[in-house]
Amino acid sequence: MNPDIPIVIVTGSASGIGRTTAIKYSEMGKHVALVDIDKEGLERTRKSIELLGGSAQSFPCDVTDEAAIGSLFRELASGFGGISSVVNCVGIEITGPTHEMSFKDYDKLFSVNVRSVFICCRAAIAEMIKRKPGSIVNIASVASFRTWPNDGVYSATKAAVLSLTKAFAVDVASYGIRVNAVAPAIVDTPMTDHALSLETDQEAGLAKRKALHPLGRLASTEDVANAIVFLNSDQAAFITGTCLNVDGGLLS
Repeated sequence: MNPDIPIVIVTGSASGIGRTTAIKYSEMGKHVALVDIDKEGLERTRKSIELLGGSAQSFPCDVTDEAAIGSLFRELASGFGGISSVVNCVGIEITGPTHEMSFKDYDKLFSVNVRSVFICCRAAIAEMIKRKPGSIVNIASVASFRTWPNDGVYSATKAAVLSLTKAFAVDVASYGIRVNAVAPAIVDTPMTDHALSLETDQEAGLAKRKALHPLGRLASTEDVANAIVFLNSDQAAFITGTCLNVDGGLLS
């Protein structure tokens, strides 16, 4: 640890958007704290960063555990020169008709997708207030603005993430802390691969998804990571409480 250099924390960094974002920050010379419940995935990300000459540490942790996250963020903030940026990438999708969704699945979706964001934002903000202001980016979704059949509860969680982002942004602006969100459309991630694997005609399923985007393709994790890095940068110093759509025109 280096008490003179603020750290970047990326949750959900075992795969997908979180992994790409963590690698991008390391390529920028940032020291990155990798947080995820997937230990093996974290190690793969950490090793990839080190192979590229970057610096990262992995911290296996359940982001829905308030005490564990609070302790981890305090440790990281004190061991480094505070927390410069936090990216909350953890998220899951459980599909099915809203009126048939089990309470177990409902609770799991809101716990992972919403509670984790609330916990991590709270923990980060507490340390930023004590030490120095920083910036937070949460992962919302085009589903924050509209829904699709069999995806209603997931959409509700992403709408909640967007509302939380705005609420935090307004309440902590006086401390110089910024909180924003990005709203990706369909991204080429393991989550999308899994959804496609459940379909009989995967090629047709992929073509259908691409056709939803006027740009004619899925978003890459790099597309989303670029937006995240921008919002957490000094170039976005007067941007807070907003949502940057990375959607290839889907919502237009």
